[in-house]
Amino acid sequence: MIAADLISLKTLDAPFDQNVFRPWLRSLLTAQLDGMTLVSTHEQRPNNWGTHAGAARAAIAAYLGDSAQMTRTAQVFRGWLGDRTAYAGFDFGSDLTWQCDAAKPVAVNPTACTKSGVAIDGALPDEMRRGGTFAWPPTYTGYAWEALQGATLQADLLRRAGHDTWNWSDRALLRATRFLYARAGWAADGDDEWQPWLIDRRYGSAYRAAAPAQVGKNFGYTDWLYAP
Repeated sequence: MIAADLISLKTLDAPFDQNVFRPWLRSLLTAQLDGMTLVSTHEQRPNNWGTHAGAARAAIAAYLGDSAQMTRTAQVFRGWLGDRTAYAGFDFGSDLTWQCDAAKPVAVNPTACTKSGVAIDGALPDEMRRGGTFAWPPTYTGYAWEALQGATLQADLLRRAGHDTWNWSDRALLRATRFLYARAGWAADGDDEWQPWLIDRRYGSAYRAAAPAQVGKNFGYTDWLYAP
């Protein structure tokens, strides 16, 4: 969707865009994907699957100009960032040891969250559990940065649609980034290298490494697009 928008497919090949590409995009929202759909994955899975699905959903909505789909995507994403009053329909499974409040699980731990005297504000509980139940220091897992790939792109697509995503839930994405760098000591590398360039642009932080940044699974070239 991003590539098609970049080359202005709607003017480059209007018949293909209208008769083939747009209907195909619409079908992706409800296509069966291992027993789920893009929409149900976004609304049920609080992990990397869900965030990538949300980014794809937002991109489809943006390309099609589907404001209702974009509004629903924003509502679910707001819940993912920690606002349970906006949305709380995720399935977090049985291991809730990384949650601050197991009775009210969230995808990004809230501000000032601590557990056993350890600050886990900004941690992504459903990804941290991939390294095991709560323990400090945590066992390394790449899933936390992987989930942020979908969340970071989702945030910026929604921002372009007029939503203040980067500030939602006390700047949840900045807190998640800070937790990984400052608390866990896990810098973005490999196909996660693109994320700090965009995060730094939105927050004025300085987490990016030297260019070039490797492209990710859903976005890239951020060291060119978002360089200071």
